[in-house]
Amino acid sequence: MDIVYLIAEKIIRKQKHTYHRETGIDYTSNRENEKKQIKKIPRSIKCIQDESGEYLISEKNAKDKIIYYIHGGGFCFGSPASKRMFTLYLVQNYGYNVYAVDYALAPEHPYPEGLNDCVRAYQKLLEKYDAKNITMIGDSAGGNLVVATLLEVNKKKTPLPASFILLSPTLQYVEKTESFIKNNPTDCMVDGETFIEEVRDIYLKENDIEKLKLPNYSPLNGDFSNFPKSYVIVSDSESLYDDSVSFKKRMDEYGRECELDIYHNMMHTFPVIPMFKVSKPVLKKMEMFIDKSFKEA
Repeated sequence: MDIVYLIAEKIIRKQKHTYHRETGIDYTSNRENEKKQIKKIPRSIKCIQDESGEYLISEKNAKDKIIYYIHGGGFCFGSPASKRMFTLYLVQNYGYNVYAVDYALAPEHPYPEGLNDCVRAYQKLLEKYDAKNITMIGDSAGGNLVVATLLEVNKKKTPLPASFILLSPTLQYVEKTESFIKNNPTDCMVDGETFIEEVRDIYLKENDIEKLKLPNYSPLNGDFSNFPKSYVIVSDSESLYDDSVSFKKRMDEYGRECELDIYHNMMHTFPVIPMFKVSKPVLKKMEMFIDKSFKEA
């Protein structure tokens, strides 16, 4: 196994938190720590920020196509800047520029504020790009927001993108499925015992099970009949494994194209760290998927 991966896994495991309703989490200090890890932008890449997020642009890349990226972080952490290791890799290696949305975070800004930001950012991209020239990528909570954004814009008959990629998405808050419990010891990042409770309390502000079954809270239960092709990547050792498998089944039920790749004993959303040797072939497959979806759109 890659030594860099093993070192990173140990560090991340030490930062894994368990949510306790009585004491909560110090989200502010964790966000401050993220700022120490922001990757500098090379001179060859332009960073253009607007009120909704940031564009990372290389003059060598296609001018008419864009990757719309929604970062993860449990709805409470993360930013376009903190995920530049991943987005810069995409810009420098895929031949496409990236727009990363800077959506509002809980607990200060609970549902649906962050989702509304993601929907508005997509609508703004449509002013510059044809929908068939947009693809979306979301990891973890970002994967949730990708699916939720598609459900929202589809209600308005807004054109959907050519494709989307989900990296270990979190998609339902109704029950702790088997992987939440079984894989909690092997997941170095997401605490399967308390994650759903934390999302309900901090992001969704909802604990009524019947309401949580609705697609606006649990997008896994949405109508995917008009969804574009998708590619889902997950590890069989993480707490959110069942969400990805269930999403594939739901897409199959609607007759929509969905490719699911399951990796063994890998950390949550590992492809967003390109320095891992194990991430390289996965990132290449993602690139090929995006290329193909643009050609076929």
